[in-house]
Amino acid sequence: MTKFEVLKGITDVTKFSELIFDVLKDMKTPDEVKNILSDEISEDGLRTLESIARNGYPLSLERMQ
Repeated sequence: MTKFEVLKGITDVTKFSELIFDVLKDMKTPDEVKNILSDEISEDGLRTLESIARNGYPLSLERMQ
């Protein structure tokens, strides 16, 4: 799963806006944005995301594998 796929799973527009702004604020080129969003998330990162989603964060992982 890539960082892009995780961002697409955020179900709250405010949280999405905050995270995407934080991700993009230091990027200088479209290629830098593409590279960061294409990064795969580690297994530990996925477990953390699943835990966060279960605890009420507006993140839907149902469509993601």
